[in-house]
Amino acid sequence: MSAVTKDAMSILSKKVATMSRELQQLRPYRKLVDIDAEIAAKREAFAQLHDEKMAKLKSAVDAARTSIQQEFAKARQAREEALREKEKAIALGRALIARAQEHAERIGREAGEKIFHEYEKIGDERYAATKESERILALARTRANEMLAAASARLEAVTAAEQAGAKAVAMTEPASTAEAAPAEAGTTAAPPAQTAPTEAESPAFRPAAPRQRPERGRKKKKRRR
Repeated sequence: MSAVTKDAMSILSKKVATMSRELQQLRPYRKLVDIDAEIAAKREAFAQLHDEKMAKLKSAVDAARTSIQQEFAKARQAREEALREKEKAIALGRALIARAQEHAERIGREAGEKIFHEYEKIGDERYAATKESERILALARTRANEMLAAASARLEAVTAAEQAGAKAVAMTEPASTAEAAPAEAGTTAAPPAQTAPTEAESPAFRPAAPRQRPERGRKKKKRRR
């Protein structure tokens, strides 16, 4: 071997020795590298697990959000239906109230008209009864006047007949008897001549005697039931 080769081999051996020493010195650091690799692997696994969990959580959240939205939609729909039913019920109640008011007004109007007709009928009947009573009263007055006139005529006829009879008797009696009667009587005045009774003295105008009530015994008190 040449010297150059020997020098190169010695240099190479020195370098290999140096590198072996350095590798011996770097052996603890290999563990750190392995730990770093393990940590990186675990980090990657954790990231993958985290991504999976986040994906699951996101899907669960999406499902919950969808379910909540569906529940809210159902609740909104139910509320709208309830509002519609309430509006229908209110409209129906108002219609029923209006119909009841109309029915009550119609019944009241019919009752008022019926009462008015009844009052008119009663008024007509009362007016007819008043007219009938006035007619009967006028007829009674006319009849009473007729009866009074007839009674007065009869009374006058009777009075005239009595006067005519008295005159006839006086004419048929002898004169001596007629002259002796005043002499025997002395101061006794002759009876006045009978005159026809006036209307106030006629029996038709005489007031009726007051009706005497018969005496009654003591009234018995009524017992309260």
